[in-house]
Amino acid sequence: MSYWNAQTCGRVVVLGAIGLVTLGGCESGSPVREVSKVPNTGLSSLGAESKSNDLRLISTIDPDGPLSDATKAQLASQAALDLQGVLDKLRNTERPEAPAETSPGSLQPPNAGKAATPSGISTGLGALGGASLPAAPPKPADPVAPPPTLPAPDPKALEAANQAWSGEAPKAADPLLELATNMAGLLKTPNPDGSARIADGVALAAIEAMHPGSIAELDSASSVLGQRLAGDDRAALLAARQRVLAKPDQANQQLIAALTKIAPAAGLKISRAALCTRVQGFGRYDAISNSTFVAGQPIRLIVYTELDHFASRPAKDGDPAQASVPLGDQQSVELSQTLTLYHDPSGLQAWHRPAQRVVETSQRSRRDFYLIHQIELPATLSVGRYSLKVTVTDQTTGAVDEVNLPISITGDASAVPR
Repeated sequence: MSYWNAQTCGRVVVLGAIGLVTLGGCESGSPVREVSKVPNTGLSSLGAESKSNDLRLISTIDPDGPLSDATKAQLASQAALDLQGVLDKLRNTERPEAPAETSPGSLQPPNAGKAATPSGISTGLGALGGASLPAAPPKPADPVAPPPTLPAPDPKALEAANQAWSGEAPKAADPLLELATNMAGLLKTPNPDGSARIADGVALAAIEAMHPGSIAELDSASSVLGQRLAGDDRAALLAARQRVLAKPDQANQQLIAALTKIAPAAGLKISRAALCTRVQGFGRYDAISNSTFVAGQPIRLIVYTELDHFASRPAKDGDPAQASVPLGDQQSVELSQTLTLYHDPSGLQAWHRPAQRVVETSQRSRRDFYLIHQIELPATLSVGRYSLKVTVTDQTTGAVDEVNLPISITGDASAVPR
C-alpha cells in the first residue's frame, strides 16, 4: 500500500483489503499539509498520527452534501486504521509471506527457514525462530563383537588365588597322598563285570616304590600317610595288604604280568653255577677249591645251579603233585638241564649228558629254584683244558640260558693239592 500527497495530484487513493475510497475535490489553492521530517514507516505511523489528532469515526455522512477537507482527512485516517487492523489479524494467523532473499554466494538446504508442521506444510518465516535444520541420520553403530568365552577356572588355581588374597600360605601338594588316594579309589571300584580294576600287588607296589615302608606302617599310629588318608581309603589299602600277605606269590605274578605289558619278560637266568663236593640246600653247598684233576682217574662232581626268572604253570596230571591238595591249587615249574664237556681250544666234544627233565610242584609259585646234577667224568680224558657247558631250558616259556665252567686235566699228581 502507498500513501502520498502532492500539489499536482487531484486525487488521493487508499488501497486496502476492506474497500476502495476515492477522495476528490482537491483544488490547487488548498493548503498543503506539512510533511513530517520523521520517515513514514507505513500504516502504523498513520495510526499513531490519527491518535494524536484525536480522530473518531464519522457515523453519519450526507451523501448529497459536499465533503469538506476535514471530513475527507478523517475518512482517510479511519480507512487506514481499519486496514492496519486487518493486516495485524493476518499476521497473527501466520499468513504465508515471501521468503527472505538469500545472497547468491551462500548455500541453503532445500527446506532452510521452514519448520515442518504435522501435515508437512511449511509455515513460512513466522516459524523461523523455532525451526532447525533436519538432524543428520544417526550413524550406524559398529557391530559389537560377542564377549569371549572364558574357560572354567581351575579349582586348584582358584583355591591358591583365594589363599594368596587372604594371606594364607598355599598348602604344599603331597604326591604320596594323592597316589595312595587314587590307588585306593581303584581298589574300591570294581569293573562292571565285577573284576578288580587294579591288582592288589600293583596298587601297593606303586605306593611302596614312592615311599618304601609306607604300606607296612599304614596301620601304625606314627604313620603320616595313615593319618592323612580318608578312612575308607585307608581301609581299602589295608585290605589289599592283607590279601597280598596271604598270597605273596600271586602278588609277584601280578607284578610280572603288569611289567610284561611294558617290556618283554626277563628270560630264564642262571644266577649262580658251581662245581661242588656237597650240597645241603638252596645256597648251602661246598664248592671245590681247585678245578684241576689228575689224568687217568674218574672225576666225580656235583653241578650246582641257581635259577632266576623261571616261569610257573598250573599243575597237570603226571606232575609230582601233592595228593591231599586239589590239582587246581598247585603250581609247577618244569625245566631241563644239559651238560656238555668241550676240549679247549679245539672245541671238540669230549663228553655229553643229555637233557634231564625236572618238574617241581607246590601250592604256591616258587620264588627260588636250584638244580643238583651229580656227574662222573671219564678217566680217559687226555691232559689239557676243558670247558663244561651247563644249559638250562624253561619248558614253560622256552627260554634258555647257559654258563661255562673251566676244568683242567694234568699228568702231574703233585700239581693237584689235596
